[in-house]
Amino acid sequence: MRAFMMTTAAIIGISATSFFVQPVVRAGDGGSCSSSCLFRVQYPDYNNMTPDQQYQERQREYREQQNQEYYDRERQQRDLQQQLERRRSNSYGAIAYSPDKGDYGYSERYANRAQAEREAVRECGQDDCEVAAWYYNSCGALAVDDDGNWGGAQGDDEQRASRAAVARCAQEGGNSCKVILSQCSR
Repeated sequence: MRAFMMTTAAIIGISATSFFVQPVVRAGDGGSCSSSCLFRVQYPDYNNMTPDQQYQERQREYREQQNQEYYDRERQQRDLQQQLERRRSNSYGAIAYSPDKGDYGYSERYANRAQAEREAVRECGQDDCEVAAWYYNSCGALAVDDDGNWGGAQGDDEQRASRAAVARCAQEGGNSCKVILSQCSR
């Protein structure tokens, strides 16, 4: 069994070596390539072409260059989009509210929920500040009415978060709930 494994490894090594170590054909060497060449590199010989053939060849080269530039730009845009998505993947936010004073604070673009909530409470600045809503790659809103009822909620966008906050405020007994804050963390 061991001899078989050693023989197999040797064959694979020889195959890999013969695959990767190929002669290089350069312009001007007459295009000669031994039978062991894997790829034959050909360069256009403009001296032996008619003007129409030269034009066609230059057009082909230009199209190849334009295609390569297009694909390079597409790859750069895709990489940039992926970087943005990675940054968004840890984007938490929170809204805190002080029912006694009516003060509020918010945070956005934090790496985790706890950090976002701490910052929102700190921004609120009162001893009785409560976290009204937290959100992850989405939006949050805070709605209050004149009687002291309030509600906070999360939504995919500001409009949904605002509607949910007004509904939550109404559940708490509010009659004329209005959105006083909406924020997104994306």
